Amino acid sequence: MESTVHRYRKLFQKFFLLFISAGVLLSCGLDVYQYLPPVSEPITRISNDQATIPLPNISDSNILANFTHYTIFYRIYISGNEIPSEIDTPEERGDPDTGVNSALAQDYNTIEPYTITTTSSTTNVSTLFKNRNYHELTYERDGSEEHNVLSKSTLGGGMGGTLHLNFTTGAIPTLAIETADPDPLNWPRWNLYRSNGNGTFNPGPLVPDDRYFRNTSNLNSSDKANPGDNADVADKTGISGPRYTYAAMYIVTTGIETPAYTPIYSIPTFVSIFLLPN
Repeated sequence: MESTVHRYRKLFQKFFLLFISAGVLLSCGLDVYQYLPPVSEPITRISNDQATIPLPNISDSNILANFTHYTIFYRIYISGNEIPSEIDTPEERGDPDTGVNSALAQDYNTIEPYTITTTSSTTNVSTLFKNRNYHELTYERDGSEEHNVLSKSTLGGGMGGTLHLNFTTGAIPTLAIETADPDPLNWPRWNLYRSNGNGTFNPGPLVPDDRYFRNTSNLNSSDKANPGDNADVADKTGISGPRYTYAAMYIVTTGIETPAYTPIYSIPTFVSIFLLPN
């Protein structure tokens, strides 16, 4: 028969392993909060100017009670290279001679491990993006700035849905929410609008249209890529010819964990790297 000492030793080992595992998870800020489902692939990407995003169907009432909205984080990168197709290789993201911008490659490599973790909910996603100078996307329609476009109430209570991002040439980039109407022109639509950091920087002091996602001389200016003007823009030096701008975007499911009322996020999902139209 197993001795009492041996049984206690095995019991101690089990508790020790549980203690260590909990410590590892807490140290990462992961897996100690209520579950929020991430936005999952497949995201359909067409070249570098369109993306279709399927949203999860949140049917569990307990999860649905914590879900509030979806958040899209973005950062803009100045480049001297025009890449006319989907940007999906390390060379296209960051090669000094042919890629977008080395800062894009560094940000992508830092964020990528968080997109493939098996942990489902965390509080550190907002800090992750803030530390990489990413900002929350806002929206504009009929001259009014809007922040709650992707809220639970707007999206029919969190029961799935599909988003369409469009950066095609010659138009202001938009977000559309797909409906049952077969004509996409009738879907609810908003212009994508850059953040101003809750008033901490001023991306369009003289030209308000520069808050749209368009490759203007104000947006692609190295002089303006500073914390007071375009804090959402990463500069690139040594450009002698045409100047381009790209926006990298990630989407996360966002909610509130009760009873502490702590903001929680799903793991982030990479959306795409878009070439901004002129």
